[in-house]
Amino acid sequence: MNYLKGLDEKAWKWLSKIPAKQWCKAYFTKRALSDCLVTNISESFNVMILPARDKLILSMLEWIRVRLMTRLHTKRIVMEKYGGSVCSNVQDKLKKLKMESRSFSAMFSGRFKYEVDNDYERDVVNLTKKECTCRIWDLTGIPCKHGVASIYKNCEHPKDYLHDCYLKEAYLDVYSEIIHPMSGTHVLRPLGRPKKLRRRDPDEPRNPHKPVSVRDSTGKGAGSGAGRGRGTTSGVCSDASRGATSGLGSGAGKGATSGTSRGSNIGAGKGSTSGQASGIGRGSISGQASGASKGSTSGIVV
Repeated sequence: MNYLKGLDEKAWKWLSKIPAKQWCKAYFTKRALSDCLVTNISESFNVMILPARDKLILSMLEWIRVRLMTRLHTKRIVMEKYGGSVCSNVQDKLKKLKMESRSFSAMFSGRFKYEVDNDYERDVVNLTKKECTCRIWDLTGIPCKHGVASIYKNCEHPKDYLHDCYLKEAYLDVYSEIIHPMSGTHVLRPLGRPKKLRRRDPDEPRNPHKPVSVRDSTGKGAGSGAGRGRGTTSGVCSDASRGATSGLGSGAGKGATSGTSRGSNIGAGKGSTSGQASGIGRGSISGQASGASKGSTSGIVV
């Protein structure tokens, strides 16, 4: 930090406010298994989704989902066909470390501890704890060049000292899960209350057993009886109407099928099937009729 302060004091003040474990390798934990300080992983992902960035939010997320779903499947299939026990990238890195370790001399001190040095540097390797004073082995889980020299001195292979996350089994465990496919929006439940009756064809006849309700001409609903209309299914008829099927009707009407007609005005009614009718009517089938009528089938005529 003093060296950095001499180079750039503003950078020193800015780094002093950040915990050292977030930017200094000397304070990194072994749990990360990475000594990388750059954002290459996020940048690679940004490059992958670049074709979908100009889409709408839902379309972009759908494109990313399909892309990841196919990628997971491809990675899983490729690793299943792989014949080695260590991932190919790590295997290539071990070959490179083997070439770099040739310039080092490992001296055994006992209890699987080695002193490794060349003309420029010296480090201590502990094969039991899989550690090296350079801390590269500690942070990555892959033996460093000092550790590779010690392992070959001990007549062993570096892949036996790798962390389990670099093995083929761990790779397959990571890609064992899948991103489940999704159906389109055409199978989703539509908005609103679901219909209970099926939709009939245009040429399909109506149901003859279904009752039909008649509305009045004013559009106030069936059975309201308010206003002039040709008929009411149920309710009270308080004005002049030609017939009342059920309920109480008052006034002059051509006929009342069921109920009681208690009108006080004088009108001509052709007939009343049931109930009482007052006024002049041509005939009454049942009930009592007062006034002049041309004929009465049953009841009392006054």
